[in-house]
Amino acid sequence: MRTIGRSGPGALGVIGTLAILLAAPVWGQQDSGMDFEQVVGGDPPPELDDYQARDGATLHYREYAGDGEADTV
Repeated sequence: MRTIGRSGPGALGVIGTLAILLAAPVWGQQDSGMDFEQVVGGDPPPELDDYQARDGATLHYREYAGDGEADTV
């Protein structure tokens, strides 16, 4: 016998998943993350240097000058 107007527990899961997926962009807009407008401009980054790892892979890095205090980051 088929019941009309009732949905099983699977339907609730689908509805809940859709609600989360639709709300995700709203949560992303509320993120107070880094404002990249502040990063634009200024001095260009240092050139990329290469490091040859033991397994033969080439790794790239940039070396930034510090203020001379080795015990602080």
